[in-house]
Amino acid sequence: MAQRADILDETRSEASETYGTYSSTIHGINETVQQLTKLLELDENDEKQSAEIVKNLLKNGRVSLISYKDDLILEIYDEQMKNGSELLQLLKNHHRELWETQYGTKFSWFRSLIEEIEKEAGDVINCVLTRTAEYGNKYMKSCPLLSIVIQLLFESLSDNDMSTAFDNIWNSLTNDGLQSITQYAEYIIEEIMNKQLAKTVNEKLGGPLFMALREYYRNELFRILKESGVVNRNSLYDLALDCVAECGWINGSKMIERKTTKRNFDTLMDFVNKMKRSNDLSSSTTMSKNEATSTTASINKIQSPITDEQEVSPQLTHDDSAVCSKLVVVSTQHENLARMNETKQVPVENILSIAPRVPSPNNQDSSIATESELVSGATAAPKSASDEKIPDHKNKKQLYVETLREDLATMPSCAEKSTMELLLHFERELLGDPMASQKETVSALLEKLHDQVNEQELFSNDIRISLQNVKTSVYGSNSESAVEDLGKLLEILRPLHIQELKRLVEKTKEAAELIRDKEIILLIGGTGAGKSTTIQFLTGCEMKNVPKEVAPGRYLDHITAVKVPNYPGLKDVISNPEVRSETRYITPVTIPLKDIFGPGETGNIILCDAPGFGDTGGPEVNIANGVGITEALKGCKSVKILALSSFKALGDKAQGIQELAHILINMIANIEDRLDTMHYAFTKYPLKTDINAYILNIKEQMVDKDPSLRSDSAFVAVLKDMIEKTHEKQEKIDPIQGDRKPFIRTLLRGEGITCPEDAFRFSMSPNTQKFIANEAQRYEINIRCAAKRKNIDLVKYYFDILKVLKELTKEGFAKDAYEKSVRFMSENIEELCSVVKEKFNRAFESQDGLREGDVQEYKIFVEYIQGIQKPLGGHLESRLVSPTALIQNIHTEIQKRRQDLGGKDLSSSVVEIYLGNLKMLKKSFPELELEYRKNCKDFEERFDALVKSADEPILANEFSQAAEIILVIYKSSQVLKVHLSEKVEDKYRDTFVLLLKHLNSFSEKAEPILDKIRLNDDNVKTLNEYMNILRSAKETSTLQDRFSTYAEMLKNGTGTSPNNFRNLNEIYSDFIEKIVKYFDQINIRIKELFEKNGDYALEQIEKLVSDMDTIRKIPEIEGKTSGTYYRTVENVRGYMQQLQKDAEQLLVDMDKKSGSINYSNLARSLSRLKNAEWINRVSPGAYETLMRRITEELIENAQKLEEQLKRLDFHLRHPDNVALAQDIIEKVESMRILERSVPDLE
Repeated sequence: MAQRADILDETRSEASETYGTYSSTIHGINETVQQLTKLLELDENDEKQSAEIVKNLLKNGRVSLISYKDDLILEIYDEQMKNGSELLQLLKNHHRELWETQYGTKFSWFRSLIEEIEKEAGDVINCVLTRTAEYGNKYMKSCPLLSIVIQLLFESLSDNDMSTAFDNIWNSLTNDGLQSITQYAEYIIEEIMNKQLAKTVNEKLGGPLFMALREYYRNELFRILKESGVVNRNSLYDLALDCVAECGWINGSKMIERKTTKRNFDTLMDFVNKMKRSNDLSSSTTMSKNEATSTTASINKIQSPITDEQEVSPQLTHDDSAVCSKLVVVSTQHENLARMNETKQVPVENILSIAPRVPSPNNQDSSIATESELVSGATAAPKSASDEKIPDHKNKKQLYVETLREDLATMPSCAEKSTMELLLHFERELLGDPMASQKETVSALLEKLHDQVNEQELFSNDIRISLQNVKTSVYGSNSESAVEDLGKLLEILRPLHIQELKRLVEKTKEAAELIRDKEIILLIGGTGAGKSTTIQFLTGCEMKNVPKEVAPGRYLDHITAVKVPNYPGLKDVISNPEVRSETRYITPVTIPLKDIFGPGETGNIILCDAPGFGDTGGPEVNIANGVGITEALKGCKSVKILALSSFKALGDKAQGIQELAHILINMIANIEDRLDTMHYAFTKYPLKTDINAYILNIKEQMVDKDPSLRSDSAFVAVLKDMIEKTHEKQEKIDPIQGDRKPFIRTLLRGEGITCPEDAFRFSMSPNTQKFIANEAQRYEINIRCAAKRKNIDLVKYYFDILKVLKELTKEGFAKDAYEKSVRFMSENIEELCSVVKEKFNRAFESQDGLREGDVQEYKIFVEYIQGIQKPLGGHLESRLVSPTALIQNIHTEIQKRRQDLGGKDLSSSVVEIYLGNLKMLKKSFPELELEYRKNCKDFEERFDALVKSADEPILANEFSQAAEIILVIYKSSQVLKVHLSEKVEDKYRDTFVLLLKHLNSFSEKAEPILDKIRLNDDNVKTLNEYMNILRSAKETSTLQDRFSTYAEMLKNGTGTSPNNFRNLNEIYSDFIEKIVKYFDQINIRIKELFEKNGDYALEQIEKLVSDMDTIRKIPEIEGKTSGTYYRTVENVRGYMQQLQKDAEQLLVDMDKKSGSINYSNLARSLSRLKNAEWINRVSPGAYETLMRRITEELIENAQKLEEQLKRLDFHLRHPDNVALAQDIIEKVESMRILERSVPDLE
């Protein structure tokens, strides 16, 4: 009961994953389980099997019951397998209930769809339910809701269309959205299609297919929107969901571009494109309908009931076996076959565990055994994967572990390597190795593996499930299960074991050297034809039929060598009782003829064992086989062909003979001309079988009646050759009872192909070719993914693998994939290089200059390019960007920028940025040191020329121009001092010192002039010129600014000593003060003359005042000396006024006297006043006013005397008047002395 409960719990869990976890669902499942158990009358004593049957019915449909036919009552089985059986109806009811409880209750639109279709076309629902009841979840895909809706709406889809048209419709809708529905109009009624595409009044879609697509896209879309950083603003996620559901991943996502940031949108599109590529690859590699049908047929052959009397092997042809062995690889790439694995039509889990291509310790895969080969009628069981991972002998295990270590040593960090590291850990643990990794290391490796799978974009449903199984085994401390699950995961991650392929190729090369220039006999045949057993027989091994255990309690009869001669290479020839090749590479065995025929014989016979064509050992063996054998045979002297056909591989339509013929045709060019070199032998044939009659019957009954076979001239020729040679003699190999000698003599007498280099050609089965094509495409995608993450080690690893495939197979698809990858990688690097250079160049030319981050980013990219030279150089060759080109780009940009700076001032910000850029670059790129120094030298020379250019305007007193140059010098010095040391500042200070000396020189040159007692006009003119120069300098505002800047430098402690520095105002004022001081000295001399000589000094004073006037023509001096000058003038006027007073007083005094008056003193005073006439220049009219007043007084006094004289009565009666008159006349006469000074007195 417990086992049954566990399986039923698992069934409920699977149903909940598909339909949800509603209680009604669980209740319905419980009820259905009871009904099925009762209906089929399942054995209550075998609860596990009963529960398993029920589980498969609910999951995989009624067809799964076929596998349990022998476990059911035959009458019940036949009844329930009929159309319309109670079982079919019960399953239909079960699925209908699940629809209603899970989707009908949750989605009203789904409920409405069911009601509408049921009302209008109930048969459609019945058809879909019947299909689901028959095949279970086979067509449910990853979204059962969408699958159901598609089947309901596309009502013309038949069961035959489900693996073709349905898949195409599904892929279109789940990639390109609702709009792609129009591509499949033939499967849907036009009215229904238009309803799905119709929009409501608010321009929204609302049809059931659109709503189902929303549910399909919802979780994945919301996940990548979130991971892309897109914010769900204003229900943006719902809008995006509508767009994607309508227009698909790419076009739908583009519709929200303007509603999010560019960065987030680009990230979103990366996710979408990645998903689209993955979907496209999945679609492009989906097996064709014929291939799927062939695979299914092969599986059915395996599971067909077999009686003890039947020979089973002919039913399972070599191609069928190969297909089965490839199911693991195919299932990882094709979802439809993966679902086949889940059904119980065939014990697929066992088939899939046959050949996990992790190199097992004995390099062997599990195989399929047939009933007729089992001892005592025991049922054959394939080995489990764990059996393969754990060899029978410890030394093989250790060899396997050592191989794993060797493989890991050559691999970069990746999901494949981490899986192998985990595998190595558990293999060592099973060996009891105490040095196996600790549990913490295993946990870290698991976490690392998960991250790597994600980073390498490897996640698929198969990998997700496999990875979960690995974790369950690991954390469950089950080492054997861990090894098995890791092997399965590794098989999905690495369908092609490239290291094993290279080892096999190397072995083939070694064998090629052994048979070079030798005559050999090559055994040709499919896997299981008995090539190895035949060689053992021909070499004289003692052969016995020995039962071999293939599983606990199960044995196969096997003819094996019990006594083996010591011939080189023979130990490597191993036979196997199962339909599996033990031979993984060509193996030559050299036998001395004397050991066969006796001492009289000389020479050797060389037999070459080769893997079966289309070998079950995996694609590594098939590729190495196809490549290696052909190349090895070309070096031989001659080659005889021994073609083997096994009775067990004949098939019901002689497929074995056809296969053997086509192996020969594909391998040997112009085989019709080389049939004489062919020998045919037949293994496992009953002794009484007439092989000739059998082959003749094939020709007459099959070939002659089939136009396609009849038209194959090479095939017909080989078949005729077989008929002809078997008519003469039929070589049936009997390893136990047979005699080898006659057959060896026949082989020795036969002709060989003497020009093998022309005869043999590369041969590979279609399945292997397809596998290589898929692998080439997978590695191409892996390269793109690794390149995106700049994982160069991984890119190289995948490139190396592709190159190996290309060189080995010479096939177009491997070559195309390699060349496309080379082209992609080179273009990707070139594009990235262009982006990096453009960004760098833009930053280099910007006004802000380079940032440290810009340089570091460029340096990192240069280092990246340097780092990929060695790993990728051998692949990309001349297409690979050189790091020298990136450095040259910097040089080019420097030169371009340098030319642009030719006309720029050294003080320009662009020069500062330019030199700053160079200095920053040389720190990260030492090769730019010389470039930086050269530029510094160039700019130093330009700076020296600039400094020199300041001399001329300074000395020419062109102060505005000089100020501009000095400003440029100052600014340039600030720019250049970082790069040219502080000498540039010294040169700036030297320029300023020159200016200071020049300005101060005028004061120095004025001193000898001002030392003179008197200044002439030239002297004054010179002083005035000096003053004009200094005034010009002072009034030049830009020059004032330069002085302020220089003063600030002095304040900060640089420049010349502050004691030696005077600003323009001080220089200017100092010059004025010197002249004013000279002026003051004149004033002092005037005072001294007055004090010393009184009014006699007027004549001398005139010259001094004249000197004052001359000096005061200088504008600045006039203002500075006004007070002194006018005080001096007032002093002169004071002296003159005093003379006037003295004259007036003298007149008064003379008027009081009688008789002759002495006017000599007055005459002398008037004469001195006459010499002061110059006073009018400094005090206009002062002299005239003074002289006029004195003249008027004198004239008035003379007129007064004249009137007195006229009034006198000279009659005798006034004799006294004569004396008065005499007195008046004397006074008048005495005034004559004044006529020289006062002409009006005449």
